[in-house]
Amino acid sequence: MPRVLAQTKSSRGAERRCGRCGEVIKPGDRYLQWSFRYGGTQYRCANHYPRQSELTQSKMSEVYAAIEEAEDGMTEAGTVEEITALVEAVAERVRGVAEEYEEAAEPFGYSGENMERSEELSGWADDLDSFDPDVEEDEEFDEEEATTQAEEEVQDEAEVEELDPGDPEVQSRIEAKVERAREAWKTEHEDDEPSEALESVREEARGVLGGCPL
Repeated sequence: MPRVLAQTKSSRGAERRCGRCGEVIKPGDRYLQWSFRYGGTQYRCANHYPRQSELTQSKMSEVYAAIEEAEDGMTEAGTVEEITALVEAVAERVRGVAEEYEEAAEPFGYSGENMERSEELSGWADDLDSFDPDVEEDEEFDEEEATTQAEEEVQDEAEVEELDPGDPEVQSRIEAKVERAREAWKTEHEDDEPSEALESVREEARGVLGGCPL
């Protein structure tokens, strides 16, 4: 990979913009630059250090970009299913790149460095596909328990008021009590921090994504 150099923009020379955010790099600003043999020099402002996917022109750029996108989405993912989907998306793109390496190895009898890369990436894609964290579900509102409690309370009220159990008023009271219980539960849990279990899954997913063999 090319060496990333830190520079300070002088008042001379052509205008330069960050290749990530597009901001003009002003005289006196610190910036980063690197060059490829083919493709010219790239620039980034001091706030946007180049990512691994930006530092290669090989097929692996696609793999690194997939990992970076999944890591970006990991923080916002609010369920185990969403986190698992991010990992699965990386696996799919890794397999695509593995196939490209295999095709490149075909003229050489499916041997050599390209075939080795294909096999390594395919094996890693299998690891990603097998990502299946076993975690306990977060606490949820117990509809059944709330309904049972509401029915008992309303039954006592109906006996006192001599209401017929089949009276629509009885069912209406039950539903209202369940709804109040649900709202009370939501209020009680609205400030809950993300569950430790979910954060553990995120860390496990990051660990798997960090296992790229190339």
